[in-house]
Amino acid sequence: MITYTEEVYLYNPYILDLLTRERINLLSFESDYGFISPVLWIDEKTKDYLVVRMFNEENAVSIRKGDNSWKPITQLQFPCIYECYNMVYKDHKLYCLDHYNLTIFYFSGHVPSQVFEISVDGCVNRTTVAGAIRHLGTIPCKRYLACYKNSMVVTVDGDVLILNSVRESMSYIWDFKIYKMGSLTGSKWEEIFVRKDD
Repeated sequence: MITYTEEVYLYNPYILDLLTRERINLLSFESDYGFISPVLWIDEKTKDYLVVRMFNEENAVSIRKGDNSWKPITQLQFPCIYECYNMVYKDHKLYCLDHYNLTIFYFSGHVPSQVFEISVDGCVNRTTVAGAIRHLGTIPCKRYLACYKNSMVVTVDGDVLILNSVRESMSYIWDFKIYKMGSLTGSKWEEIFVRKDD
């Protein structure tokens, strides 16, 4: 969430837990562009967090718990930020999932560095919504469409999992597939779970 002072373009962002009302204030910043495409990750137990926000199409900044300033990130350092729709921050590593790759960045020093990238071809559905819309009487419109969701998890042991879920058009049932990435030196995904309604 954010408060804004119009006279000086000053933004005061904060993280708010809607259940406990706990508030974490982030550092203020001045910007003509505002809070563009913010991405947040927070650990519910330790309250470690990472916030990435865009300045423009080529530059972004990040802040983590304990930082005393926003850290600049350029597109060359963090090229996947514009397509990233799911991320996890664990052990100083940012796992960034887009429709084509999983990219891992190391956030230890002042500037994040890319340490690994692997294709997610075959693990991730690139279509978010599909299906023909047509009038079918009293059937809710959202049931006309097939839905696809992709999520990423990093386990306590450091295993990277991608959950691929699909709900076919006119169905109430979701089908699931879970893929596990090999070691950071490997380049293959292994399908470890399938739940499909027959």
